[in-house]
Amino acid sequence: MSQPEWEGPSLEVDATAAAAALGCLRVSAWMRRIGLDSAWRFMPGPGVAFGLARVTLRGGEVEVEVGFAAEDLAVAAEDAEAVGELARQAVAAWRSREI
Repeated sequence: MSQPEWEGPSLEVDATAAAAALGCLRVSAWMRRIGLDSAWRFMPGPGVAFGLARVTLRGGEVEVEVGFAAEDLAVAAEDAEAVGELARQAVAAWRSREI
């Protein structure tokens, strides 16, 4: 009996995907320091298991969802300035819903 062929996105987690996951953790830690909770969803991209991350931010009565490319999050795995920039973008989206 043969295994069925997989026709969906790649299931391989490459170095970019692994770094992007670490970037998510670093961005989450930054946002937690200012009182925002975050929940992440990982979306496939063309030919990759992880091409986009969507984060739902919660603070007080406000909830908003923001998306980031895996490549940007991979940079944040090693670059504190990138972490700050992505977190500021997410917080700006959250604040726009707060008003």
